[in-house]
Amino acid sequence: MSKKSIDSSPISHLEDIFNVKQEGSSSQPGEISLLTEIHEQKVIMDFQWIKDLKVLITSFSIDNYEYSFLTHHINKINNNLVIGTLKQNTNNKIVYKHSLPISGYASSEDIRLYLENILSEFNHLVSVLLKSDKIVQQSHNLINQKIVGHA
Repeated sequence: MSKKSIDSSPISHLEDIFNVKQEGSSSQPGEISLLTEIHEQKVIMDFQWIKDLKVLITSFSIDNYEYSFLTHHINKINNNLVIGTLKQNTNNKIVYKHSLPISGYASSEDIRLYLENILSEFNHLVSVLLKSDKIVQQSHNLINQKIVGHA
């Protein structure tokens, strides 16, 4: 198991885990952004290492998330989250975010376990949101149906 000093940044572990390497001078040495898909939703995964504070900030965002269920239940959702918090911006972008303080040594296995846990929670969150919004849409369809006659 590889152990790296905290000075070497957990971003290098993330690069190893996701099998990507940052190239060029335009990328920040303490940041990495990846694009993926979860339940047919495009998700931008951002990881930022703030060396002075020794904190890894993880955020997953979905643009154009137009599900009405979220707006009315954001506090209840956040109360049920174990790791991160969820916010919805005015432009229908949702962001799931978590800050992880790291001190001492961080092994690839530690970072991998953290990623598994946070990705699992986010994946479950998106599943619940999609399912809940379908239920809300179906109930709106039932409410909005016109009664043609009665028996």
